[in-house]
Amino acid sequence: MLKNIIFCFSSIHPQGFSKTQIIDRENNYNLSIEWLLKIIPKNWDIVYNENTLESINDLANTSLKDKLSNVNIILHKNNEGQTNKGAGEHDMCRRCFNSIDYTQYNWIVYFTARHIIPNSWYFDNLEKDFQSFDAVMSNPKFFYLNYMQTDFTKNLYNDMIFSMKSLTFKKFVDSINVDKLKHLHKSSENHLYDFINENNINKKEINYLGILRNDHQSHGWHLI
Repeated sequence: MLKNIIFCFSSIHPQGFSKTQIIDRENNYNLSIEWLLKIIPKNWDIVYNENTLESINDLANTSLKDKLSNVNIILHKNNEGQTNKGAGEHDMCRRCFNSIDYTQYNWIVYFTARHIIPNSWYFDNLEKDFQSFDAVMSNPKFFYLNYMQTDFTKNLYNDMIFSMKSLTFKKFVDSINVDKLKHLHKSSENHLYDFINENNINKKEINYLGILRNDHQSHGWHLI
């Protein structure tokens, strides 16, 4: 029986952030991986890619340091996301994919690793209700804890978390051109949407993910 795998992407120490902001980001990433390790089913592997650290010893948060020491982690201090955040994540995605034998996996999940997945619902349904699809996409509204909400945006798929069968994921990785994304100022969400629709991928759309995200630059924690 094939296993599944999740690719986790982090930029824990981005340039230009204050010491207070960096401490907050470390705490945020620590909470995210703590919950992921609690709820991910046993038949799932993890590859964690971090693009702002030379060593996990650069972390002040000892709990985060300990957790990252015990997962399969790729460190490369080359943050393409400084000019285009999506290009940075797509670069990490390609590095993760190239580090595995994709034929050994059924589902591959792309996950921005500072969000909180509070239970295993998403993973469980990939192997049950969503098994007949080749990809699971979303474009959810954001529900802030101060009662604000934002509507979805047209012509994109959210890439905080999405999933594809391994062969479909390979095609997606082959479509990634980081330099082109930066040159066109094209978001990773738009690229994902174009890939799915231009290739007529058999997809399932779910628009309520049940995960928590912290918007550091706006209105704080929210449910998506």
